[in-house]
Order: sequence, then structure tokens, then C-alpha cells
Amino acid sequence: MSTHTADATDAARETDLADLTDIADVIVIGGGTGGYATALRAAALGLDVVLVERDQLGGTCLHRGCVPSKAMLHAAELVDGIAEARERWGVKATLDSVDWPALVATRDDIVSRNHQGLRAHLAEAGVRVVRGSARLTGPRAVSIEGADPASAPGVRHLTARRGIVLATGSRPR
Repeated sequence: MSTHTADATDAARETDLADLTDIADVIVIGGGTGGYATALRAAALGLDVVLVERDQLGGTCLHRGCVPSKAMLHAAELVDGIAEARERWGVKATLDSVDWPALVATRDDIVSRNHQGLRAHLAEAGVRVVRGSARLTGPRAVSIEGADPASAPGVRHLTARRGIVLATGSRPR
């Protein structure tokens, strides 16, 4: 098991497949909103939790959906606010242009900070995060293949004492 400290870089580390024990109380498959919330709650209840995510913690909402969309909508609201201030309230304000690269950089910074904060929160809670693909192999058993087979070759088999939570999200058909 990897040791985590409050250091942001260290908190961002993931547990290597080789460092996993063969058993955990709960195994959560999927690190999106449902998965990480479940992992954090289980850890808060004192359970030993392994969370397996093949892509990025936070899932679609954090990286491609809700969070970046809301950041862009906020910028659009600010632009509309300038127009309303001028037209309705008599504020002598103009908008020359929108600096698209700066706007995108701000959006990406918001996503990055939330991602790092989530990783640190999971580490502080004691949730072991594994980057890889999990496959159910039994009622309380999974096999995990590392996301980068070159650095973590092979497959690990884990058993869940209490249960397995499937939080793999969805995809349009």
C-alpha cells in the first residue's frame, strides 16, 4: 500500500498494482461522481476502500461536462452582464473582445485544481486509487489490469469483503 502525506504531489500518487493487498472491504469500479462519492463515504465509515479508474478521477462531469461547461457559462454571463449594465443601468462599460486563449486557460485551471483537490481528498481519506480496468470475476472478486501495462504488467485479483460498487457511468449508444 502506498503511503500518502498532505503534500499535493504525494497525494496525487496512485497505488501501484503491485502494492495492492489481495483483499479490501469495498472495491469501487469507476472514479466519476458516483464512484468517488461512494469511496469517500465508505472510507468515512472506516472501511478499507480500493477505487479503480481507467481514465481520470472525476469522470465526465469534472473533465468534459459540468465543470468546464459552468466555467464557460460564467464567462458568457459576465459578457451579458456588461451589456445589461450599459443598457439598463447606465454603466459606461464596453467590451472590446474576449481573450479566448485566456478563457480556455482559466477553464482548464479550474478543472485541474478540482482534479488535484479530489485526488488529495481521496488520499487523505485513505482510499487507494488504482489506475486500470477492472473486470468482475465473481460475486465479490475483480481482476484489475493496469492502465499502462508497460509500467505495471500483469493482472491483479482482488476480493471484496463487503461488496463491489459499479459506478462506471454511461455512454450514448
